[in-house]
Amino acid sequence: MVKIVHVAGPGNSGKTTSIKKYLEYHGIVINHGGDVLLALPIKRGSKSLVLGVASGGDTANIVRRNFKFFMSTQCDVIVCASKSRGGSFNEVGQQAQNMNSTVHQIWTVPVSTGTDAACDKIADEIDQNVS
Repeated sequence: MVKIVHVAGPGNSGKTTSIKKYLEYHGIVINHGGDVLLALPIKRGSKSLVLGVASGGDTANIVRRNFKFFMSTQCDVIVCASKSRGGSFNEVGQQAQNMNSTVHQIWTVPVSTGTDAACDKIADEIDQNVS
């Protein structure tokens, strides 16, 4: 069963920044300002897994595209983002249901500029839930 770690929140609440910080914890630095879509092998203890990551999720169509990529790369664990309500949020739930997968929700909140601590906290929560 695929595990889904879903980062949800309003626009500009640190979803992409938090996901990029999570990747940085594991030596993957994304130097561009855009969204991330990737799959890579990781080790968690003695387990070898395929991790899928998508920081873009503003629309249901983007979420569907991301999940199509995750399925094509046979991800064991997915870290994805969406808005906190509406079509993109509902689409993550629909995709999880289609995959018979569990979802762990992580909520962001609107924050002011310079919120490294808030994004670090979310990145830590992502890390704790990727297993």
